[in-house]
Amino acid sequence: MFANDLALFRAMCGYARKLVADLGESELDRQPAPGMNTPRWILAHLAICNDYTASFFGDDSKLCPEAWHAAFGPRSQPGDPAAPKPLLSELMAQIDAGEERVVRLGAAGMTAEAADRPNPYESLRAAFPTVGVFVAHLLTTHPAVHLGQFSAWRRVLGKPPV
Repeated sequence: MFANDLALFRAMCGYARKLVADLGESELDRQPAPGMNTPRWILAHLAICNDYTASFFGDDSKLCPEAWHAAFGPRSQPGDPAAPKPLLSELMAQIDAGEERVVRLGAAGMTAEAADRPNPYESLRAAFPTVGVFVAHLLTTHPAVHLGQFSAWRRVLGKPPV
């Protein structure tokens, strides 16, 4: 059911690895414009979203620390001084582990009944009315949006495109 979405998800995870290849720890919280998402926030946010995605495939366990879910979840803001400061290696390890888990779970799929259920996030239902549409978003357009932000961040700081 999600074969194409999972292939695109893998591509997005690969793109994330390219975006961080030349970054140092000191750059992860640089915010060249007020409110701009930082690399640390983007990567941690995508990592926790893998936990949410896995839950739709029946695995409610969390790979990411609970503190990440609070600090980098929906409607959180980058640059919070109280937020955890995971190292780039930790962030990418979580991205990699989440990718493998989501792809494994997603390959097993979900029933048509489960995919047709209403999106449990009422505030997102207008855009993503069913679980199936929302999962497709979590696998494709959601990471693409945030990795596009990361790419723009790189260009603002004078880094080459990847």
